[in-house]
Amino acid sequence: AQLIAVPISLVAALLYSLLAGLSLPTQRALVMLGAYYLPQLYYIHTPVWRRMSIAFILIVSLDPGAILQVGFWLSFGAVFFIAYMLRARLGKIGRYREWARVHIAVTIGLIPMTLFFFHKVSLVSPVANFLAVPWMTVLVVPIALVASVVYLFSVMLSARLFYLAALILWPLWTFLNYLSD
Repeated sequence: AQLIAVPISLVAALLYSLLAGLSLPTQRALVMLGAYYLPQLYYIHTPVWRRMSIAFILIVSLDPGAILQVGFWLSFGAVFFIAYMLRARLGKIGRYREWARVHIAVTIGLIPMTLFFFHKVSLVSPVANFLAVPWMTVLVVPIALVASVVYLFSVMLSARLFYLAALILWPLWTFLNYLSD
């Protein structure tokens, strides 16, 4: 399954990155995915910290100024905690419980970095992220990506799909504004 899933995942990530304009965060994500999955594809057992180190070296080699960006450190921290939690063998738990466990680990794990960079921690961000991440991942982004591809064939259908994505985004936006207040 890995021989099929890994290349398809990497190609999908590359296509997404191209659709997103190959911005620095998407380039970092691509490098991290490659560093994480390529050893797995070749059945090379590599600890998470070593995969993250390889990604770190590659990213800093491509963009030495990246180490001065807050987003660089936060994304590395988040990916580290996600990878670490997904690699942890704590027995068979449900998909939603595993997602909640990963979310809690990332939230708690990033507190020191958040304090260092921003000198404060938001009490509502865990709640906001707990809802916003799956909402955007499962609902809004896939529709927007399909709309982007459909645009090549039908502007009208693409516009309707973007409108649908905006309608789905509205309740989340309203809730996040409420939390912000």
